[in-house]
Amino acid sequence: MERPSGHTLPEVVFVVAILAGLAGWGVPAFQRLSREASLSASVNLFLQSVHLARNEAIKRNGVVSLCPSADGGTCLPAGGWDRGWIAFVNLDRDSPAVRDLGEEPERDIADLEHRTRR
Repeated sequence: MERPSGHTLPEVVFVVAILAGLAGWGVPAFQRLSREASLSASVNLFLQSVHLARNEAIKRNGVVSLCPSADGGTCLPAGGWDRGWIAFVNLDRDSPAVRDLGEEPERDIADLEHRTRR
């Protein structure tokens, strides 16, 4: 008598249990990895802006300001770096930096929260 091909119910249950255990271990690790990659991307974007501001200040022999901005046009009075920032040539060298007419942004990183949350 020939044995039918296929798998028995205990074998299938065992394999499904192993796969469920691996998925339960792997999903939280992947979520942590995704969060860390998003944070790393945000930090690198900020460092690029700092380097851009420094290089532009050296090139123009002037003041280039970097300030938090939610709309990409005006500086926030304090904090809010997580919402975005702008780098601009600060022609009147005011402190704290306020972007005036004629001070075009070198870089506009607005809405950072939505860029990094994917």
